[in-house]
Amino acid sequence: MKASCIKDDLSKIDKLYADLDRLAPLGKKETREIRSEFAGLLVVSLAAIYENCVKKVLIGYADLFHEKFSRQIENKYSYLNSKIKRTSLVEYLVHFDGSSNHFDKKIKYYDIKMRSDIVKNYEQLITSRHSYAHANKVITSLEAAYKNHRIGKYVLYAFEEALIGNVLEENKKLVISTYDQSNKIHATSETNFQASKSLLAVGKLTEKTIQDCEHHLKSSSYSMEKLNEILLQLKDATCTESIKLVRSAQEELENIILSAQSISALKKNKI
Repeated sequence: MKASCIKDDLSKIDKLYADLDRLAPLGKKETREIRSEFAGLLVVSLAAIYENCVKKVLIGYADLFHEKFSRQIENKYSYLNSKIKRTSLVEYLVHFDGSSNHFDKKIKYYDIKMRSDIVKNYEQLITSRHSYAHANKVITSLEAAYKNHRIGKYVLYAFEEALIGNVLEENKKLVISTYDQSNKIHATSETNFQASKSLLAVGKLTEKTIQDCEHHLKSSSYSMEKLNEILLQLKDATCTESIKLVRSAQEELENIILSAQSISALKKNKI
């Protein structure tokens, strides 16, 4: 996604690792023990940030629909209790009408991009966090934990794209479908208008009726111009913007339908 709601949270980890690595450099005997403790600190911090990222995605999804819905989600998922493994993420997607298929496709895409199993790296961090938090046992190194993060974080991006990003994709499809439907109806209106002019030529319709038909056709044409503009805006639209574009497209479709009905009725109003 072009505008990720979790990118800033994940970028904080880079600075944290750099600071810990500077305080306890790799290869120095005197900092070996503290570096190991730093590894435990890092995996705990990573798990906390990951959990916050999942909550942000869920709340961000709810924000798209209604403020009250957003508050309900924020309260309900204030504590995820580390339920952020892949299976839990899929459960969230199913519950909120996200796309688990899109999630799987993104996982495969990032696997190829990173040349590694991103889920394996992601869940290794969660396992390491449990070992340190509950048994005070460090089962990874500082550099290994950071490597797991650099690869595993894409699971969260895939989750975001499968939930919030899926709304954007579905809205784009809806706008395009609305445009296609509008275009067909508008073409029918143009045909009916030409037929009405033919009826005028043989004296079966009045000049006033043709003028009224032309007025409705111009209104339909204007709506088609607006729909073309909406299609252009859709290309770089954010998820929130796409929702507004769907509404606008549907309003133009309603006007095109109304214009078509008016032209059809006038055409039948023969002398």
